[in-house]
Amino acid sequence: LTYLRDAELAQARGHVVARDSTEGLTLTGPSVDYDRRSEIALATQRPKLVQDPRGGKGATTLVGDTITVRSKERVAIAEGRVEVTRDSATVGATNCRSRGVPPPSRISGSPLRHACAAA
Repeated sequence: LTYLRDAELAQARGHVVARDSTEGLTLTGPSVDYDRRSEIALATQRPKLVQDPRGGKGATTLVGDTITVRSKERVAIAEGRVEVTRDSATVGATNCRSRGVPPPSRISGSPLRHACAAA
């Protein structure tokens, strides 16, 4: 972990696990940068964002080539090859923007399988 004090930027490399227990989110991947000023995390190299099960629904998993989490806005944006899985439903696309991190979701591009059960 490298922390650039003047820039208020944390850079983590390797097997990175970032947990937000308040929102029930876990972000994992090989590379995550977190900007403390803007409260934005940028994860690259096929990261995964998992929302704990809640409201009687199973966990929701978001995987993309990159994932940007904007904590202040409660928004997650996955770009590149994207997969969203909840329970037994999986959808693939080229981009996914999610408010309320992660569901509900707006998925664009070419969906590959069943529509996600995002509400």
